[in-house]
Amino acid sequence: MYRLVVSLVIMLLVAIFSVQNKDMVYVSFLIWNTQVPLVIVVLGSLTAGAVLSGFLGVFRQFSMGRKIKAGSKRAKNLEEENAGLKKRIEELQNELSTSQENEEETDKQTESSETENKK
Repeated sequence: MYRLVVSLVIMLLVAIFSVQNKDMVYVSFLIWNTQVPLVIVVLGSLTAGAVLSGFLGVFRQFSMGRKIKAGSKRAKNLEEENAGLKKRIEELQNELSTSQENEEETDKQTESSETENKK
């Protein structure tokens, strides 16, 4: 409903603008010279600007889409690398625990051997 009201107001403003600016003006572009109503010149310029703006907006969205896709791919790769590094840390911690347990057993065996040798 809001869009309908806004559209009707804009159409009314364009109609008023058209009625008030119907005077003929000379337009020259490169080799062309012509006489057209002022409203056509103004609305034509407005339309050309809107179309150009639209094309630039589409280009920007396309460019941003590519950047987002590249960023997502990089994030996925980094997450995979992070998971691999976490797994490697866990493996190293397990190795360290095993190494420490083996060292403790060796120390106990050495102490018991020394105790038996003293007797």
